[in-house]
Amino acid sequence: MDIIKSFFNKPVGAFFSFILFFSITVYLFTLPKTSLQRFDWITIPHFDKLVHISIFFLLFYLFTHFLSTIIQSKFFTLIISLIFLSAYGIAIEFVQEKFIVGRSFELKDIMADLGGCFLGLLLSLIRDKKIGPDGNRGRNQN
Repeated sequence: MDIIKSFFNKPVGAFFSFILFFSITVYLFTLPKTSLQRFDWITIPHFDKLVHISIFFLLFYLFTHFLSTIIQSKFFTLIISLIFLSAYGIAIEFVQEKFIVGRSFELKDIMADLGGCFLGLLLSLIRDKKIGPDGNRGRNQN
């Protein structure tokens, strides 16, 4: 397990993890509608939006982790991640509308994508104790 953790915490491993998952999402988001019909049995309301939120939450985590291995500033890491993944979410919707058979542009998908990014941002801030009930612990309060 230490070998995997060591690999993941190096820039090459973090980049590989992000690119692998990113590539999988590009593939899934560009499947024609006919390929997705086998999931029609899932009857949870707005299930596809939950999938978008989960995907972008994980993309945000992986991308910020990769950037944190090469950029020291946590602020710039978070901002770059938000901008890049927001643009990706919006671009995917335009690609689906123009180039993918049976797929369409959905503003709600973009909102779900952004929601996943913001959940990732929130988790990152909580994890780094920038916000929360003990967020000022250890700081000079004078």
